[in-house]
Amino acid sequence: MRKIISVSLFVFLSVVAVQAQRTTGKLNMSGTVLGYEHDPAKGIFKKEKTAVEGNLSGVKIELKEDGKTIKSVRTNNGGKFAISVPIGKKYELFYTKSEHAKSAFEIDLRNIPDDLGKTGLLIRNIELILNSLQTDEPIDKGEVFGRIYYDQNKRRFFFDATEFEKKTGLFQKERDDTAVKLIESALEKNKNNNTKAILPSTEDDKTEDNILDPEDDQPKTVASKSKTISLLKRTQLVDDGMWENLTETEIEDREKEIENAWKQLESDRAFAVSEEDFLLLKAREELLIAAENELAVAKEYIQEQEAKLNAQRNILIVSGIAGILLIAFVFFLLKVNKEKKKHNRVLAAKNKKIADSINYAERIQQSVFFSEEQVKSILPNAFIFHLPRDVVSGDFYWFSEVNGKVILAAVDCTGHGVPGAFMSLIGNTLLNQIVNEKKIDQPSEILKHLHYGIVESLQQGQGDTSAQDGMDLAVCSIDKKANKLYIAGAMNPVYIVHNGEVEVISGDLKGIGGLIGIRDPENVTFSQHEYPIKKDSSIYLFSDGYMDQFGGENDEKFNVPRFKSLITSIYNTSPEEQKKSVEQTMLEWKGSGSQIDDILVIGVKF
Repeated sequence: MRKIISVSLFVFLSVVAVQAQRTTGKLNMSGTVLGYEHDPAKGIFKKEKTAVEGNLSGVKIELKEDGKTIKSVRTNNGGKFAISVPIGKKYELFYTKSEHAKSAFEIDLRNIPDDLGKTGLLIRNIELILNSLQTDEPIDKGEVFGRIYYDQNKRRFFFDATEFEKKTGLFQKERDDTAVKLIESALEKNKNNNTKAILPSTEDDKTEDNILDPEDDQPKTVASKSKTISLLKRTQLVDDGMWENLTETEIEDREKEIENAWKQLESDRAFAVSEEDFLLLKAREELLIAAENELAVAKEYIQEQEAKLNAQRNILIVSGIAGILLIAFVFFLLKVNKEKKKHNRVLAAKNKKIADSINYAERIQQSVFFSEEQVKSILPNAFIFHLPRDVVSGDFYWFSEVNGKVILAAVDCTGHGVPGAFMSLIGNTLLNQIVNEKKIDQPSEILKHLHYGIVESLQQGQGDTSAQDGMDLAVCSIDKKANKLYIAGAMNPVYIVHNGEVEVISGDLKGIGGLIGIRDPENVTFSQHEYPIKKDSSIYLFSDGYMDQFGGENDEKFNVPRFKSLITSIYNTSPEEQKKSVEQTMLEWKGSGSQIDDILVIGVKF
């Protein structure tokens, strides 16, 4: 029994390690980090998926002041954490984990009353969430999704959610407020924790915070602990060897005593005020659990003795039945094993057929698109870095030469894998018709006709079940004779680098196909930009897969600033060296992590 009590106290102390307790001059906060998955169904064959992962262990929680980390902790195996925050300043709390999005919010402790500051503040059981697929908050820009602050008039904490604009895909739903609601709910439950200064109780203190038990004139928590220990001694069965001497009636009496002790414990919780009270309550709870375990062992022992007597009286019948069941079970296992092998053979054949089909689809897709050698015959100083996430890709590049102009495009279709590959073939076919057959060479007109073609091909706008897929892209027309560039984009920009500076030519904030302009697709227009071709400059067209890839030491997105820094460092080198640098940088950044999207980068040096 002593061993059980020791283990119980050890567990109790371990739990205390992640519980927030009052500390002078600090806000002590504890809680749990939860994980979930949310995929906004970009592919034409995928539906929206949301799944809960449960408590997340190993989440890194950083407290920052003016961008500098002043404290860092991690969640334990149960996803729990505890962190203390000095009163008097404003902080940012970041929480991150590998393969998950990042999130952050502010904690403003500049408006704390002096009396509360002396005894400390508490926020217990706060719940935070992390998405393992994407983030709803643009943490790369340093923005937070809200602020915890203290209202002196209402004497409690509140949460102020941040309003900000963010770039979303054409078909993604708006951000939900789950993270905000969880924090607001936790602050509501903690509203009575920080209304007045809490002072440690003493033996002579008979205020409302230290009510005495009228029977023994001792604090209820202490008296109840003594009762609990006495009860535990009466149920000390293992060390005293009393199993065989207990009757069922005695077992029932012990159970009633434990039940009453639990009720007393719950009643005493209402009077707990100080840190010592909470420690005593936890210790009593551990002792009661140990007593219940002892009674369970005794009951199991009695049941085993009864079972042995019954087994001895019926051993012949039981042995016969067991033998029959054993034979039947052996036959059943043999049949199941045979069926399983047959099923595995069928499944392996189907998987091979699917893999062969996808590999053949890759050959078809590659044969439809220009090879890099064909591209170089049109633009000798161009390079293409194309890295599909799966075997086939939803990103594709397109080149042609018409009316004395070179047309190139970098296209990002909805989804990736097989769905994205279908869209890429549709887009490639429409671009061939628009440019090669109709001889249209103005980027804005190419985008207009492409939008109309997608809406018509997918019969969009024909009812609730119509496909709402499309593509984002940038198109560039190079007029070597006039020495000019003509550029247009649907969501995607084009970068021009000259003299070490990056000029961003933004695309229109509407994509091709989908929900934009399906009622009157023929009249949807796109902006066109004209730029002179400058010697020793380079242009870059790309999809968002390169910037969105997670990696590096902190498992974060590569992001736009890093991409700009990369191209400014290589724009004046040869196309071959540029491609090598772009490829090597991405492989080193990604490391052993999984690729989250198709990647496409096109560069042309003048």
